[in-house]
Amino acid sequence: MLAEGAWFLADPDEVVLSVEAVGEELAALDRQPNSRVLLAWRGRTLVGACWLRGGRLRRVAHEASLELMVLAEERGRGVGRRLLSRAIGWAEGQPGLGRLVLAVMADNERAVALYRAQGFVEEGRRRGSVREADGRERDDLLMARTLRPAEDSLSRGG
Repeated sequence: MLAEGAWFLADPDEVVLSVEAVGEELAALDRQPNSRVLLAWRGRTLVGACWLRGGRLRRVAHEASLELMVLAEERGRGVGRRLLSRAIGWAEGQPGLGRLVLAVMADNERAVALYRAQGFVEEGRRRGSVREADGRERDDLLMARTLRPAEDSLSRGG
């Protein structure tokens, strides 16, 4: 998924992960109640992933950073929308989470439209924060979505 490069901060040759390293990161995230990884498969091919990394410190534990990746040939087929929708649903069910935050290249119009359609709003812009090999600079948008609190027994009359 990272091979495309255009919409990711890292170039493909900068991210070399072993199976063990990925396994360790997944295990670490699994131990955090405010973190989750969701995967989308088409047959035996991984076509999408959504990482929710919750803050580890008390003051930011209510916030999870979201990263969404979809295989280039799968874009436009609803994979990202379904992953994002499931991620939001999961997050809304977590008592300690109140916000999802993300950064997206400002010129990634399809991704920005998807995030806006799912309730994310722009909170800031890092102008020229990404510099391409040819010297061209691109902006990064900072977006966030406030979560509806999980229902508790008091709100249901119990």
